[in-house]
Amino acid sequence: MAIYSEGYDPKKFGFNYKDFNDVLKRIYRSRELLRYHRESRYVPIQESLRNNYTLDSVEKNLKWFYKIEPNRIGDISFYERIMRKIKRTLEHRSR
Repeated sequence: MAIYSEGYDPKKFGFNYKDFNDVLKRIYRSRELLRYHRESRYVPIQESLRNNYTLDSVEKNLKWFYKIEPNRIGDISFYERIMRKIKRTLEHRSR
């Protein structure tokens, strides 16, 4: 995310993935982990992203990160946590 936010292609730096949007979707699904390094890591990435891209030009699955208030990075609601738990439980039972 940091490399992209600076305007570069992460693949040119050795990152191997098929679709960058899939990577961004995984980051979004695990966004509560971002709170642990919010100030030292993710706020500077967000600032760089906002300096180098407009909301219209940023990758679709990164718009949430572009728009979120810096003090809210990594926060998810209690409702979202409960719904995730229910979804995982139901998926596990259907296997």
